[in-house]
Amino acid sequence: MNINELEQLEKTGRFDVKSIALEWTEPHSPNGDCMYNHYIAETAFGRFLLTWKGWNDYPEYVFDETPWDSVECRGWATITDAQEWAAQEMARRIHIHIAAANPSAILELIAAYREAVDALERIKNIDDEYNEACWIAVHALDTAKRLGVE
Repeated sequence: MNINELEQLEKTGRFDVKSIALEWTEPHSPNGDCMYNHYIAETAFGRFLLTWKGWNDYPEYVFDETPWDSVECRGWATITDAQEWAAQEMARRIHIHIAAANPSAILELIAAYREAVDALERIKNIDDEYNEACWIAVHALDTAKRLGVE
């Protein structure tokens, strides 16, 4: 869910989504980031790290990381089942937090986020390639774009 979708959700007051679409990477072999075969889905709240032991004939799929800093140790028989669980669990957790949230606080958060993005755009355009603030602004804007703020 990106900031624009959150704003629309706040305006309509409805959240009846049963799952959140997650974008998964292509499968990765074991590497410096993870010692197992894995997929990653980045979200505005953190990442899902779905792993399996690719050398086993019948691997189980496990989440070594979730956006809420817990490991979901239960094993799924298929990648699809594990990814569907992640999408449904993400929707469930967002629903719980939005239901408990103060709607005006959500609007204030959205406005503050957009103001910060505007400020970063202005900093980025300073004509000084050695300015550390410019470098930070460019990377922060890349993150904002990934989260859906244009």
